[in-house]
Amino acid sequence: MDVKATGPTRLEARKTIALLEMRARKEKRGFWEKLAEETGKPRRRRAEVSAGKLEMIARKAKGKILVVPGKVLGNGVLESALQVVAVEFSLGAKKKILEKKGKCVPMREFALSGKHENAVIVK
Repeated sequence: MDVKATGPTRLEARKTIALLEMRARKEKRGFWEKLAEETGKPRRRRAEVSAGKLEMIARKAKGKILVVPGKVLGNGVLESALQVVAVEFSLGAKKKILEKKGKCVPMREFALSGKHENAVIVK
């Protein structure tokens, strides 16, 4: 009897999680550890955040980088330019963010940069 794998099976996703875990060990920061834990969940348990929810959170966390350890969906209305980091972006979400002159940053690129001082994890 074979046991099904849990968590991401794509090579790129596993490399990103390994990078997040390495950064957590190296910098001894809970931010990277929590991000690696949330990103490592199976797809059906990962966060799915709408553009509308990001807009509401951005109002409270002005000037922060919004980090989604899952997928950003295109539901809702964006009124401001947001810098969003996520594992995946739906086409609608990416279009809405870029139309407002915001930035869509892949999780791996964010992990490589190592700049998390101005970031908030959104679930």
